[in-house]
Amino acid sequence: MADRLRKDLQIGTFANLVAKDLQKAIRMEAADDRGICRCVTCGKKGHYKRMHGGHFVPGRRQSILFVEENIHVQCISCNNYLSGNVMEYERFMVNTYGKDAVDEIRALKNVVVSHSREELADMRDGYKQRIKTQEQRLKDFSCGFGD
Repeated sequence: MADRLRKDLQIGTFANLVAKDLQKAIRMEAADDRGICRCVTCGKKGHYKRMHGGHFVPGRRQSILFVEENIHVQCISCNNYLSGNVMEYERFMVNTYGKDAVDEIRALKNVVVSHSREELADMRDGYKQRIKTQEQRLKDFSCGFGD
């Protein structure tokens, strides 16, 4: 259990590690059976391993870090070089969730949330299971070719 709780890491570092697992799960779930997904801001397609889990409301605060509606597939260009491609991301968010939901997500940035190490470990276990499920789905698809 001690390894699961990662007591060797500061809580913020552990939270970032858990967030990476969530972002990977989201990218994999958005991918087709070949592992290809589409950037929500520019439409560029790429393999989930080469795409990012971009946050609509940026920041590393725990109040928004794990809100799944705040995380979507983005290409490296939109997420890094265009700083999230904010105008297109907002258009996507409003079309997907509606303006009220977008405003609620934005408001979360000002909320203070602290997850315990145990909560983070439980979250990570769930994200790891989602990743495992997607790895199996992608493996099953690739096994059907070339036979």
